Amino acid sequence: APAPAPAPPRVRRALRSVPVGALRAAELRRSLPPGTWLLDYFESRDGVGAIAVGGDGLWGWDGLVAARKLERLVNAVLFRLRGAAFVPAAERGEDPALEDDLTELASLLLWPALCALPGRAPGALALLPVGPLTRLPWAALPLPDGRPLCEAAPLVVVPGLRLGLRRPRSAHGAPGAPLVVAADPGELDQVALETRAVTRAFPHARLLAGRQATARRFLARAESAPWIHFAGHGQYRADTPTASGLRLLDRWLTAQELEGCRLRARWVALSACQTARALVRPGEEWFGLARSLLLAGAETVLAAQWDVDDAAAAALMAEVYQRLGEGLAPAAALAQAQTACRARGEHPLDWAGFVALGGPSAVQEASTFSAVRRIGIS
Repeated sequence: APAPAPAPPRVRRALRSVPVGALRAAELRRSLPPGTWLLDYFESRDGVGAIAVGGDGLWGWDGLVAARKLERLVNAVLFRLRGAAFVPAAERGEDPALEDDLTELASLLLWPALCALPGRAPGALALLPVGPLTRLPWAALPLPDGRPLCEAAPLVVVPGLRLGLRRPRSAHGAPGAPLVVAADPGELDQVALETRAVTRAFPHARLLAGRQATARRFLARAESAPWIHFAGHGQYRADTPTASGLRLLDRWLTAQELEGCRLRARWVALSACQTARALVRPGEEWFGLARSLLLAGAETVLAAQWDVDDAAAAALMAEVYQRLGEGLAPAAALAQAQTACRARGEHPLDWAGFVALGGPSAVQEASTFSAVRRIGIS
């Protein structure tokens, strides 16, 4: 096999900025709230395996699925999701082939681990995917009883152990108002509707819209905001992940700039395309917008793994903020909103692409979520 291409200079510098240290199982278990499990996936010569870590122990499985089979299944899922994007939302019906592929992936990657968990009812799942698993719509993976995973427990994607399990920066300065940004360059009809739903749930939030939605004003207010919501255009740059960014009225705001902020935000919601995408290098370090925001101090980042439909994103975010307004944690609010979308028969393209990314704080909050029915595998 050909040698992997060397990392670009900026990526090499970013890798050096995260100290390398030993990760001990006991320390990792202590970082997880009671009843919460971390599923850490890894690549080996036998394919993809997993290590389940929780307060009650540690389990491991090697060779859950061969690399070629996994790549084929994930590509099939993404191909069908991309195909659905060319069909009007109202006409997207059930896709048995997509459901079959999701079920096969779940049976290979998820069910063996869940069967081994003591009590089989985790309060939350922290997932550390690797390789093609970083683009998998985890929320839509079915359990054996047919329920999607998001209905059974909130999910937090941990973007690399060294990064994701570090503590966020402590809050500094006087708290400001929550920040809501409507960055519509003129072709996103639903941005105004979406931000109205957000400010209806949180009337005290500060809104930057129209000519106010500039990078300068965003940066001036972001560091003191207890949470941030951005609705607009996002861009992922696979060649230079630090140049990925958010489109403001005057210019693109890059991941590299955001990493230099000192955020106190409990969550940052990015209702924009490709904002959860990342370059994953050896050592399982992620490079993209979510990583930059977590390094800047955000506790949880809600972001999209693929291009999102304007109207579908607005509807999902309205559901999320209704629940955030009721006091749910971000990962739990997203899980409940996704469950509601699925119950209405909406296509996974429109809801399963959003993920909650974070570390210990995000997992701790998610573990307080109480589901009527938890994961149960017979």
